[in-house]
Amino acid sequence: MNKQLASASAVLAVFFVAAGTARAADMAVKAPIVPPFSWTGWYVGENLGYGWASDPVSLTETTSSTSIISHDADVPNPTFVPGPSTGPTTASGSGNVNPNGVIGGIQGGYNLQSGSWVYGLEGDIQGSGQRGSTTICTTAGCPVGSPMGIATYSLPWFGTLRARLGFTPAPRWLVYATGGLAVGEIDESLSAGPVGGTPGFVFSSNSTRAGFAVGGGVETVIVDNWSLKLEYIFLGFGNVGGSGTGTVVTDTFNGPRIETITTTTTTGSLNSRIGELSCASA
Repeated sequence: MNKQLASASAVLAVFFVAAGTARAADMAVKAPIVPPFSWTGWYVGENLGYGWASDPVSLTETTSSTSIISHDADVPNPTFVPGPSTGPTTASGSGNVNPNGVIGGIQGGYNLQSGSWVYGLEGDIQGSGQRGSTTICTTAGCPVGSPMGIATYSLPWFGTLRARLGFTPAPRWLVYATGGLAVGEIDESLSAGPVGGTPGFVFSSNSTRAGFAVGGGVETVIVDNWSLKLEYIFLGFGNVGGSGTGTVVTDTFNGPRIETITTTTTTGSLNSRIGELSCASA
């Protein structure tokens, strides 16, 4: 991280020492007066890290079917009559999805030091490779034919705007807490249907969500104007959900002249509470 901590008085001290040496080599050279290090100033830098999460996911599916039967299946324009119908029946299940991946981006802000305390404001924007999926069965053991869904979540990017409050145990070390606003893009998708069968429906959604960010870190100056920090931030985006409806038509010949057409309608809803922990070094 490149910090604007260059001191004008330090530059002048070097100048006068050099001038004095050129004037009189035999004069005693006084050591320059170096002002105390200060965290005050603007800064900008890059970071690289990793983000991980374990988000609870719940799936609810409601299924119903209606049938019509023809006993004249082998003639043109056969006549159909109502057949057996089932439902609606509702099944639900839950699981966890883990959207993990590498993150990286830029950050910048301003610090103001007063005594051993440092007050600051920092903003950042991160690209994220976090993505994860999970299979949810609404029946224990996932027997063939039971309702199920594959839920997938990803976080392509996020950004934060946070206040910082830090303490300096040593002049060039800073330990701080931070918190504020988080904004991120969340993609979710669901492919649902019976185990071993054709998915009843597929839906996806994309939204930009606002939430909160809270965490802390430690930072040290490695050389003048450059520092290195390790930071942990928890992001919370609240509940994210969606729903979809799909229809599957099955045409079955049950015997001579008998044809049954069954229409199965499935409505599914997906909900998750999105929160993640990110670790970055800069």
